[in-house]
Amino acid sequence: MKTITLLFAFFLLVDKLPAQFSDSLPFTLRFETFTLKDLPGLHSFSFATWKGKWLLVGGRLDGLHRRQPRAAFNPNDQNSILYVVDPKGEQVWTYDVNQLPSTISEQLQSTNLQFYQDDSLLVLTGGYGYSRVLADYTTFPYITVLNIPLLMEAIPKNKPIQNFIFQTLDERMAVTGGQMGKIGSDFILVGGHRFEGVYHPMDHGMGMMGNMRFTQRYTNAIQHFRLTMQNGLVVSHYSRNSDEENLHRRDFNLVPQILPDGSFGYNAFSGVFRPGSLLPYTNFVEVSQETYQVVDFNQQFSQYHCANIPLYNPVSRTTYTLFFGGMARSYPNEDGNIIEDDNIPFVKTISVLQRNGTEVHESYLPLRMPGFLGTGAEFILAEGVRTNKGVATMSGDKEVLLGYIVGGIGSSDANVFRNNEESVANKTIIKVYLKH
Repeated sequence: MKTITLLFAFFLLVDKLPAQFSDSLPFTLRFETFTLKDLPGLHSFSFATWKGKWLLVGGRLDGLHRRQPRAAFNPNDQNSILYVVDPKGEQVWTYDVNQLPSTISEQLQSTNLQFYQDDSLLVLTGGYGYSRVLADYTTFPYITVLNIPLLMEAIPKNKPIQNFIFQTLDERMAVTGGQMGKIGSDFILVGGHRFEGVYHPMDHGMGMMGNMRFTQRYTNAIQHFRLTMQNGLVVSHYSRNSDEENLHRRDFNLVPQILPDGSFGYNAFSGVFRPGSLLPYTNFVEVSQETYQVVDFNQQFSQYHCANIPLYNPVSRTTYTLFFGGMARSYPNEDGNIIEDDNIPFVKTISVLQRNGTEVHESYLPLRMPGFLGTGAEFILAEGVRTNKGVATMSGDKEVLLGYIVGGIGSSDANVFRNNEESVANKTIIKVYLKH
């Protein structure tokens, strides 16, 4: 195991940054990195946890998709393996989903599914990938539910798992690049789009290149629904909030929050693309149980999905949302000056959005990611961390293992998409320690 010691005071070069940036934060971090021999690099995957172990589903084994349609989203780089991971014991067990019926196996090896862990169930919708049944690329029109503990018990014993998987066809769930959550009894499916056919870099609306047709439709919506498991998987109480201007976003961060009024909800931070533009959103959408509102804010540092974690201080009633790396239009250079790049490059920035009541501040840390990492990664909370519906509670003054940054894209350069250079699926796992 390689250790990186990165203890520091959280401070900012205030004289070089706009006034809205805070100059201190009440915690410190430390990183350690390690790899597991039998776990490859993955990005844009789904996950669940159970008794300290992880279940990793879908995603991709390569790096950022290439600009050339025929080279992008190669079926050979779809992840067809379910991984059960014991990070403490450094053990990995596998199951090839190609043993399952095609509607299940194809969805479980797609990329950018929406997912949410509801106690012992992992709920999955949509996802984009190649279908051998259709002989084409598609966004899968299914909602699939995995029984986490039974499946994770069966895989290490090489036992069948099909009886622990439930699926139903629902065209409304054919979404990729959105995010899922749950408020009360209702699941929420926020944003995303439906893409059919071979990827094209100018993938807005519909078109044709040679003999390759493609269509793309954003949901422009927050979809609400409930699930029951009696006599099969049933979707009920369906409704949607539509907003073509503010919900036309995908590949964003949907983060659980303690909202200013003390209730539980989510913030949909940034994402791409603004209608009629190739630039990301900089405002965010606050989603509560029955409605949503757009918060007018200029978020500079995290415009694309990346590993993230919300922290809540119950004494000050402040929520701190940490974003690790990813892609952004703006980033601080070595001198502390803010650089803007409309190519939306990979960045090493670790940023924090701090919210107390109606006040919102953004800052970045002196600590940087150890490379262009974080995009398409997930933050997996460590076992035993005290949480309120996914929001970690800050308490005590001892250093604790907060969680792990797992997978994501590792890039050799800030702008590999434009430069058509190589990137990979990152297999280095980062342990994040927190001291309050």
